[in-house]
Amino acid sequence: MKTSIALKSFNDKGALRPTLAVSLSMQHNKALDKELSAIRRFLLPRWQEKHAMYEKLGVAVKGGPFATPDKSMCKFTSVFLETALPALGLVDAELAMGHVVNERGERFSHHWITADDDYIIDLTAAQFGGPEMVYTSSSSDVYESMPSSPSLEDALYDAREAVDFTVSEWLDDFFTQFSLHSDTSL
Repeated sequence: MKTSIALKSFNDKGALRPTLAVSLSMQHNKALDKELSAIRRFLLPRWQEKHAMYEKLGVAVKGGPFATPDKSMCKFTSVFLETALPALGLVDAELAMGHVVNERGERFSHHWITADDDYIIDLTAAQFGGPEMVYTSSSSDVYESMPSSPSLEDALYDAREAVDFTVSEWLDDFFTQFSLHSDTSL
């Protein structure tokens, strides 16, 4: 049984627009919520460091300045989660990419995690006007995955390679902190 919580949004003609929603399984482990919140808190200063580096280098970011802490951090975050979530024994996680559709119907290139082949986990949805953490069905109208193909596999490989150094550092820090507190949850 699933419960869906969403802020419904309507366009100017009264038609329901897709929204970034939270969909939680009734069997959903509350520990996962707690751990994902802790992971997001762990990532926040790392995102800020990346933003500062981008600004120092004068790197232009699509959509303008860093209006949210997770802006342009989806690839880093999703590759991080792809390793961290299974290592913590929380869920099987697989990197996904495609587009997300915000409440205004705008489409943005995006990366997220498909968990246990049934759910999408996205810790960077706030950059599109969504909540800080999203769990939704993998059949969500908001998340449009690229169709499976050799070119998708190449793109996913390239995405992992592009962020490998940074994410490896983040994972080392994360698991060092986690092992120091292994008798308690994050």
